[in-house]
Amino acid sequence: MAVDAVRILLTLASVAALVADHPADPISARTANSPAIAAALSNVSERVPLRAFGAVCDGNRHPLSERFTSLADAQEVYPAARSLNDEIDSIALAAWLGYLDGSTRHGRKTARPGWIGQGTCMVDRTLYLPLGVDIQGAGRSQTTARGGTDLQRVPGMTGDVFRVIPYTDKSNRVRWWEGKLAGFRIINTDPAATNGNGINFVDAGGAPVRAQNNTVFEDLIVRGMPENGIRLPIGGIATYFSRTEFFQNRLNGVYWSGRADAILFSGISGDANGEAVLRFVNVEPDSGTILVQALKSEAHDNMTFSIPGANTPVIIESDKASASYIFNGISHIRADRDGEGKNLKPGSAIVYRSTQRPDVIFQGVRIRIRPNDLGEAPYSFEARSLKPQILYPYTVTHGTVG
Repeated sequence: MAVDAVRILLTLASVAALVADHPADPISARTANSPAIAAALSNVSERVPLRAFGAVCDGNRHPLSERFTSLADAQEVYPAARSLNDEIDSIALAAWLGYLDGSTRHGRKTARPGWIGQGTCMVDRTLYLPLGVDIQGAGRSQTTARGGTDLQRVPGMTGDVFRVIPYTDKSNRVRWWEGKLAGFRIINTDPAATNGNGINFVDAGGAPVRAQNNTVFEDLIVRGMPENGIRLPIGGIATYFSRTEFFQNRLNGVYWSGRADAILFSGISGDANGEAVLRFVNVEPDSGTILVQALKSEAHDNMTFSIPGANTPVIIESDKASASYIFNGISHIRADRDGEGKNLKPGSAIVYRSTQRPDVIFQGVRIRIRPNDLGEAPYSFEARSLKPQILYPYTVTHGTVG
């Protein structure tokens, strides 16, 4: 098929999708890589829709070979194409994120806002989030009435779904990323997947990047990742998690290590993760206080990876002095059985692993025990490695350790 004909088809598909998905958006007839489209979009302040770049997002596999007869033709429209077997949705996502990357101002990029829209977009490669981007989906809900947005790893994909494009502060050489992600799900349904996080704060080469400047994760679900839902290997400052859920990840919902100033988790939910909903590792002791409020957790079978999800609400590990934590309202529910039908031993709500006394304030911690749970009683706060041990029975709902 001729490239011009493909562009026409993409335009028609984009028009139909946009009318159904985002009728108020004025950018109605755009395709992937046209200079004329780029010029028109450059003056638009509204959110740039993903479907303008040719995404299908109907939950089915669509290789580039559906639209192109040769890789050369595909690369005229999508320069990042590597094979005619590449997923159209994934290539369109890469092109869209590249366009959102914006223009350079004073040595750094200014990203445009983006609209994903409803549907399930198939992802077969790691995608890179531009600095300062504000991406909005149609919501994490998957009900028929409301719809929602899924970004789904295809079977056989390796690596992270998202990494970040950092900025390097010339004054201190700190590499950081800022942005807002809201209203969609990142999911993996492949039980054979062995590696990859939902969002990993590293660059293309794997070097760690700090979250910064009021980075926001809101109304998200990260589910079934072979490693962590969101991984922040050197932490960040002024970062906010709101109404975000982590389900059936092999390791943790959030893995946080390093700096932590002005960090707030509010309205977090997590079920059947293999280790913890929130895991804090060697958070710098001179960080500001980390505030966690309204955390709900449930331990039951991890159906993605066929493992019993330990799903401890909070694990804190440190080989040095403790950072400060405030936990306000943790609801922890223990399920009846593991993946083999065996009873589970009740677990604690907050587990501290160190040889030094922690700096933790907590209140309103509740643990619900199911009838078939066996073993010792759980604790609101557990730190078995400390001398003397810190063990608060689950009937105690507030306390201070420091």
